[in-house]
Amino acid sequence: MNRFISRNPQRSGRALGKLPLLKFAALPLAVLALSGCNTVMIGDSIFNMSRSELGGFVDAADGRGADNAGLNGNPLTGREAIASLAPAVSANGWLVIDLGTNDARSTETTDAFRGFVRETVEGLADDRCLAWVVPYNPHFPENSAQIESALRDEIVAQPCHALIEWGPLVHADPSLTVDGIHPTADGKQELAAMIAAATS
Repeated sequence: MNRFISRNPQRSGRALGKLPLLKFAALPLAVLALSGCNTVMIGDSIFNMSRSELGGFVDAADGRGADNAGLNGNPLTGREAIASLAPAVSANGWLVIDLGTNDARSTETTDAFRGFVRETVEGLADDRCLAWVVPYNPHFPENSAQIESALRDEIVAQPCHALIEWGPLVHADPSLTVDGIHPTADGKQELAAMIAAATS
């Protein structure tokens, strides 16, 4: 296993689903069109600029955070995108999230990140898998460390989960980024390979 991927594919024996079933008519049209998708990816500028390397369905916006819609005119915050698109993930499929880099920019959003991850886990059925790209923002290292800690603590509640260790990788090798955050061409390939390995 790649040292930059942490996985726990075990599933618990508890009942599937943590929230009441949504009424079919209440689902957004995008979810109806995507229903049964094996992998749904939601993220910020890192995913936005890596779309062609990632392949599949990607919903991403520059500057997006848990409660910030970002800079592309995308009307959905990270939280709203997850709530809208997670129901499209098929049983045993993957929800892959790349959020947290922009949340490190302020103490308020950093402090709220733990609850955001917990809410994401609680809203995802137990027979769905959750992968999260570990974020790193070199301009806010202390906040980044707090976000990473919250992510590591909270994601383990999802029976099938993986951490994509992008943050530790680019912290160790900044040459994979153009600015310490956004991937170079080689960085995009590496990130896509890490996600593919974790979700296969």
